[in-house]
Amino acid sequence: RIIFDRGLSLVGARAVALFWERAGGSLELVHGLGLSEEFVQRFRSLGPEDRFPTVEACRTGAPVWLGTTEELRRRFPDAA
Repeated sequence: RIIFDRGLSLVGARAVALFWERAGGSLELVHGLGLSEEFVQRFRSLGPEDRFPTVEACRTGAPVWLGTTEELRRRFPDAA
């Protein structure tokens, strides 16, 4: 928890989510900070076909940087 708390302030983030990769490429939300209950319920489990930043990062091995909410909506409409 300390790493999440300190890390958020260092990068100016408001929330963070930690997912665990399961068999078949699915992801399970295992910890979050600053997340709404709606987010937790909606994105508790993600499939490899879901259009979501974390899924793309896991699939490609590259970070996904989003500067604005508009960019999130444009690139990942299911996540917005």
